[in-house]
Amino acid sequence: GDRSRILAKRLKGSQSTIFETYLEQKSGHRILWTERNGVREILIWYVAKHKAVSRLMQLIDDSQRRGSRQRMSAPKFETHEQTPLDRNNTENENEVVLDPMGNVPLKMYEIRYDELEEAIVDDSWVPRLHLSKEERSVVETRGTVLLLGRSGTGKTVCICNRIELDRLRSSQDASFKQLFVARSTRLKRYVAGAVGHHACASYLVFDEVVKMLEARLPQLENGRIFLPSQRMTFGKFKTLICSVSSKTIMIDP
Repeated sequence: GDRSRILAKRLKGSQSTIFETYLEQKSGHRILWTERNGVREILIWYVAKHKAVSRLMQLIDDSQRRGSRQRMSAPKFETHEQTPLDRNNTENENEVVLDPMGNVPLKMYEIRYDELEEAIVDDSWVPRLHLSKEERSVVETRGTVLLLGRSGTGKTVCICNRIELDRLRSSQDASFKQLFVARSTRLKRYVAGAVGHHACASYLVFDEVVKMLEARLPQLENGRIFLPSQRMTFGKFKTLICSVSSKTIMIDP
C-alpha cells in the first residue's frame, strides 16, 4: 500500500534518496533516513528540527559521495554470475559509511523490529554494532587478535569497532581501561575521532608510551629487570610467531 507522508516523505533537493519521518507534530522534529539493502534495512542519520533538514541533507549527500570513493575492504573477485540482489548485498557488505561531520567511519548500531519494545522499556539495553560479515568475524573473536593486511584492507575499521565493542561489553566494569598505540599522530587522531573520547580510553603514539613508562617505572618498589634475550624484535616475531602461524592460518609473512 501507499506510505503515509508523515511516516516516509521523500525529500527533494538531494542527490541521494533521503526520507523524513515526523517524530511528533508538536516538537517539529524529523527523523532523516535512507534505505539500505532494498527496503529491508533503513539507516537513521539524524533526529533534528525542521529548520536543520536542508543543511543535514547536504551532509548526508556529501558522506555518500565520499563513501563511494573509499572502499576499506579488499576487492572481491567474482567467480560466478551474480543476481542484482547478490550485487546489492555485496555492495552493502563492502560499504564504509563516513561520518557526515568528519572523514572517519560512521559508528552504526543495529536494532531489529522485534527488539524495539525491549529497547524502550529496558534502560540497560545496548544496541549491537553493525558490522559486515568479515568485520564481525574479526571484531567478535574472543581473546587477543593479530590482524595483518595490506594498506586499505580495513584493518583500522576493525580496530575501531573492536575498541567500541570491548567498551560496550565492559560498560559495567569500573576498572576497565583501553589503550590504543600508534606510530603516527595522524592515525592516533583518526582512531580517537572514529571511536570517540571516553574516560576509560587513552590514545597515544609510541614515543608517548615510552616517556610514560620511563616516568613511572622508577617509582616501582621492585627493581627493573631487563633481559635482552626476551626483547621481541620484528625478525624474531616473523621467525618464531608469524612463520609458525602462517602454516595453519594461511598468513603471508
